[in-house]
Amino acid sequence: ERHCYRDREDNLRLKLYTYRRLIENLRKNYPNGTLLLAGWDFYFGWKPEEMREFIAQLDPEKTLIWDYEADAPGANNFTNWGVVGKFPYVFGIFQAYENAMDIRGNYPLIEERQKVILNDPFCRGYILWPENSHADIFMLHYFTKNAWKPGVKSIDEHLADFCAERYGDQAEAMNEVWKKVLPISQMLNWSLNFWSQTAKMMNAPDRVTNAATWQKAYLDQHDKLTDAPEIFRLLAEIDWSDPFIRRDTIDLARTTADRLLTLSRITLIHSMHEWSQGRLSTETVRARIAAYWDLACAMRDFLALHEDYSMWESLEKLKAVEPILNPDFDRVLLDNASCSYCQSHQYELMEYWYLPSIRTMLDWGEDRLAREDRSKITPPTQFPKVLKETREKVLGTKLIEMRPVLPRTPENYRKAMLKAADAAERIL
Repeated sequence: ERHCYRDREDNLRLKLYTYRRLIENLRKNYPNGTLLLAGWDFYFGWKPEEMREFIAQLDPEKTLIWDYEADAPGANNFTNWGVVGKFPYVFGIFQAYENAMDIRGNYPLIEERQKVILNDPFCRGYILWPENSHADIFMLHYFTKNAWKPGVKSIDEHLADFCAERYGDQAEAMNEVWKKVLPISQMLNWSLNFWSQTAKMMNAPDRVTNAATWQKAYLDQHDKLTDAPEIFRLLAEIDWSDPFIRRDTIDLARTTADRLLTLSRITLIHSMHEWSQGRLSTETVRARIAAYWDLACAMRDFLALHEDYSMWESLEKLKAVEPILNPDFDRVLLDNASCSYCQSHQYELMEYWYLPSIRTMLDWGEDRLAREDRSKITPPTQFPKVLKETREKVLGTKLIEMRPVLPRTPENYRKAMLKAADAAERIL
C-alpha cells in the first residue's frame, strides 16, 4: 500500500531492507519474541513472488504471517505466498471498513479459503478484525464457531444454530429473513454503502454522463434483490420487543435497503439517459424517482428506531463515563463521521446531509422532466457545491438539535417496514 519510489524493484528492496533492520533490532532486544507480520501491505502492495522471496528470508521458529484479508476477492493472499504446509501463518477475516457497518460476509469465498487451512499444522490461528464498532452479529457467531472448528458446518447450519440461540420462539421467523438477506448483503464486500457511492457520483458529476459503464457490475446483480419486498414484509410481522430482535431487525432492514438504494440510484441515472433518448416515458422516470425517495426516507426511519445509529446518543453515553472538555466536540465528531472514509448509516447524517443532497439529485431529474429537456445529459456541475454546502451546515449544527425524535414503538417499526416494502416493490 505504501510506496517511496516509482520503480517497483526499488520499493521492494527498501521494504526488504527495512524488515531486516526491524528484525535485527527485535532479536537484539527481545531474543525470544515472536514477530507477527500483518498482511495489509502484503495484500495491496506485494506480488506473490515477492512474498515468497521475503518469506524465504524469515525465521519460521519466531515469525507468524497474518493474512487478515482472506475474505478478499483478490488473488494475492496466503494461498500463493508459499506458507501453506511450510511456514507458520494466521488465517483472518477483515470483513469491513468503517463505512461498511452493516451485514456483509463473503461466506462463499471464506468457505473456499477455509478448506486450505483444515488440518494444516502451520495455520496457528484464526482472527476477525473488522474496523467498525457495530459489527455484523452473525459474522461474530460464524467466526467464533469456525475459529475452534473450521468447516464443520454449512452456512445454513450455522444460521439455524445462531437463530435458535438468539431469538427464542421467533427463531424460525428470523432464520427465514436471514436466509433471504445474506445473498443480498454480499452484493457489496468490505467497503462502500449506498451513500458513499452516491457521494462519489455527486462529487464527480461526469459519472452521471458515463452511467452506461460505471457500476454496471452492480446492475448485473439485480436478481439478487428480488426478495427485498418480502424481506420487509416478513420483518413487519416480527414481534419487536426483545432487545436482540430490535437490534437485528434494523440490521437486516438497513442492509437490504442499502443494496436496493444503490441499485435504484444507478437505475435512475440510466433511466434519465433512456428518457433523454426517447426510450422511456416521463411517468416511468417520475415513478422511479418517487420510489427511490420513499425508500431513502424509510432508511432514515430505520436509523431513527435504534440508538446505535445516533451520534448524539453515543456522545451522551460517552459523557456519562467521562466529561468532554472540548466545547466544539460535536463538530469534531461530525467531521470525522462524515469524512469519505467513515460516512455510513448515522442517523444525523442521513436526515440532515444525505437526504437533502439526494433531494438535489432527484430535483435535477425532475426539473429536466418538467422542462421536457431531452438534450444530451451533461455533468450536473452544481452537485459538488451542494454536497459541500450541506455538509458544512451539518458541521455547524449541535448534535442535540439533530437527534432522532421518532418514537421507538412497534407501530413505527411496522410502519417503516411496510413503507420500505412498498417502495421496494415499485423499484423492482
